[in-house]
Amino acid sequence: MPEENGGQPPPAAAQGVSGLKPPRKLAIDSQIATNWTLWKQQFEIYSIASGLQQKSKIVQSNTLLHCLRQDALVIYNTFDFGDQDKADPKIVLKLFDAYFLHKKNVTLERHIFLSSLPY
Repeated sequence: MPEENGGQPPPAAAQGVSGLKPPRKLAIDSQIATNWTLWKQQFEIYSIASGLQQKSKIVQSNTLLHCLRQDALVIYNTFDFGDQDKADPKIVLKLFDAYFLHKKNVTLERHIFLSSLPY
C-alpha cells in the first residue's frame, strides 16, 4: 500500500484512531434491549473510529463477535444461517437485533402501564 501513496503511509482516517478500546462486554440481564441498543451504538462508533469498516467483512464480523464475548457467542451459535452470512456483520447484527429487541421485561412493562392508569 505504500506504493499507492508514493511511499507514504495511509492517511490517519484510513488507519483509525490508535489506542482506541473496543466496547465493554455486553451485559445480558433484565435490561437486555436497552443494553443491546447502547452496546450496538458503541460498537458502530468504534467500528468507524478504529478503521474497522475498511477491513474485510469476515474481519468485521469476527471483531464484532470478539467484542461481544462469551455469553453472546453462545447465543450466536444458535443462529441458523449460511456460511456467507456468518461473514457479513450486518446480517449478524440483524440476528442479534431480532434476538435481543423482542425480549422485554413483561413484569416491568405491566407495572409501568398499570401505574399510569388513573384510579
